Amino acid sequence: MKPFEPDQVKTFRTPKYTGVSLSLLSMFVLTSMIVVWNQITPNSQPEKIALSIACESILEIPVRASAAQFEKEFNLPIKIKVHSLQEVTRNYLSHSHHENNPYDLFIGSDFMPESQNLQNKIFKESISVAKYLPVFATRSDFGLEIKNWSDILDRNLTIGQIDFTNELGQQTYPSHKIDESFQIDANILPYNSISSLTNSLLNSTQLDGVIIKHDTARKYGLKIHQVEELDAISIQYSAQILSRSNLASKGLQFARYLAAPSKGQFHFANHNLIGVDGDRWSKCPTITIYSEPNFTKIMTPSVDLFVEREGIQINLLFPRTEKLVFTISSISQSTTSNLLPDLLLVSPKTAKKIPPDYISLKTGVTSPGGLFLLNSNSHYRSLTERYVDSIVTNL
Repeated sequence: MKPFEPDQVKTFRTPKYTGVSLSLLSMFVLTSMIVVWNQITPNSQPEKIALSIACESILEIPVRASAAQFEKEFNLPIKIKVHSLQEVTRNYLSHSHHENNPYDLFIGSDFMPESQNLQNKIFKESISVAKYLPVFATRSDFGLEIKNWSDILDRNLTIGQIDFTNELGQQTYPSHKIDESFQIDANILPYNSISSLTNSLLNSTQLDGVIIKHDTARKYGLKIHQVEELDAISIQYSAQILSRSNLASKGLQFARYLAAPSKGQFHFANHNLIGVDGDRWSKCPTITIYSEPNFTKIMTPSVDLFVEREGIQINLLFPRTEKLVFTISSISQSTTSNLLPDLLLVSPKTAKKIPPDYISLKTGVTSPGGLFLLNSNSHYRSLTERYVDSIVTNL
């Protein structure tokens, strides 16, 4: 018989785990589960859809600078494709009958297809962002002073200008349009680019002068002549929103950003472009409207659609005529004139009682017995006018 050896007896012993050990084990298991879960669970944050912009090449620098600032402020991605105006025109005309136009916004020179219906089909809104005046310019050593178109005709001068014509034979580059009435007898040579135009003027005797942008003339050191007929021509650059854009609200927000004096206008000014009197910047502006009660059916149908598309707010009130007139008159005579509503819709009789702070809007369509009066000091004149356009369109 073997002797009894206590050390060889196998008995169950309780594991020597402390509370700290168990806590660490639990944390390890939990961490492992989180790692595995993240690997099998897709990212719940959807990728933001970028606002797609077609930009005329001449505006590339200020638009890209504005877009970079806008993206940083609002975390909205923007994709910009730069084209010549002819390319942009062809693109929009070719996509006018398709649902899948690749762009949400076009920024560049205003161009108008022959058919107004086609223009309306392509674009829904247009916001001016910059402008310039065409000038008559010559070499710096040109000895004559030119003050009007008659001086050009009398001296039989040969002038050059940009002439872009699209495939449909339409004039789509409006930047140097001159009224045909004083162009008939002039010696005008067309050029298809700024570089070829200025090169011909500076390095040959083919041209006596050119019709060109003011900032371009300064860039090349040309002598600028103030021709009376050209002073009346203002060339607009606009941000135009595609009718079928799925990001219309964001497109309009960026267009307002470009037109705002404290935002995009800074970059256009740095690029020697003339600014526009755009609305004050606000991510979600609010306009206030007073209307006489009998115009309720005119004002209310378009409010919701306009608010949704523009991404704004509208305070629409229908006070009695006596209260409306009293309120407007009282505020206009006080130190709180900034509280005046942006827009009024009143009868011609009531309009005579409204202070001169308001101006009548020419809509081209007369609402039944009503006049739209715009607050001339409104911070959102452009936005308010677009709302009136939306109302008139549905009348």
